[in-house]
Amino acid sequence: MIVSFAWTSAALLSGHKSCTRREWDPVHAEHYRAGMVVDAWDRLPRVKGAKRIGTIRVSRPPYRQMSHLTLPEDFHREGFAWLQRYGTTDDVVRVSEIWAGWRTHPVDLWVLEFELVSTICPACSAVVSGPLGRTGDGALRCCQHCALNSRGCRCAKGDPKGRVGLWDLDDAQIRELEEALDR
Repeated sequence: MIVSFAWTSAALLSGHKSCTRREWDPVHAEHYRAGMVVDAWDRLPRVKGAKRIGTIRVSRPPYRQMSHLTLPEDFHREGFAWLQRYGTTDDVVRVSEIWAGWRTHPVDLWVLEFELVSTICPACSAVVSGPLGRTGDGALRCCQHCALNSRGCRCAKGDPKGRVGLWDLDDAQIRELEEALDR
């Protein structure tokens, strides 16, 4: 099973999306069970260039809800608040249109609640447990070194121990690490 997140992928990767609402067929929705680990994709796999971006764990079986019954906390759980703050101009417009549309033109949607299990760093392809961090330019990366090294992260790829705590390094430690890797 998979779930594609398309334009909300960044909110998912940053750890700010924990549910999604879909116009699914009931037979499709019934395939998702609590505890099930599901691949998260940036687009449907049949679309050229689609990539797996992580995994999620279903928190509870999907349930139906009329869109006009969404609550303010659902705005955050959908990742919309994060997208309004950090997304593109198109994301901000899309969030506003969808949220307003759910209120003015109610539709019966399936709600899938989940927790983020792992993400895949877009720079080095390292699998990271939990969300990615944001760099100064807004990019999502697995570690500080990956964000700073233009050649990609060589310190963390394939070594889970190498990723632990890298966001906590100070500037001197990062320079020392980069120098060691460049030798």
